[in-house]
Amino acid sequence: MEILQYCPVQATKVILIIMPILEVYHDPSGMRGSFHSIVYIHDFVLSAQMNTLREEAQWFEDHAPLNSIHKKSKVLGITYNMVNVVSESEMLLR
Repeated sequence: MEILQYCPVQATKVILIIMPILEVYHDPSGMRGSFHSIVYIHDFVLSAQMNTLREEAQWFEDHAPLNSIHKKSKVLGITYNMVNVVSESEMLLR
């Protein structure tokens, strides 16, 4: 089965639009591909609230009811990007 994918992405600081087309050749069920699109709006207020949790992640790690050998001495790599989905659609191509 041969698969080709096209994924044009348009983004601003507030809105993200993803519109991939997945083409499938030699599919046993006769499908030629699929198309779906998703539109997100960045939620700055909720992202700021979740950022507070990110800043306090070390406190949660230090106070977790775990054996100390399983705890991290420095918590890294926590990121949040909260979004609201505005539109989502999908279509199968025959």
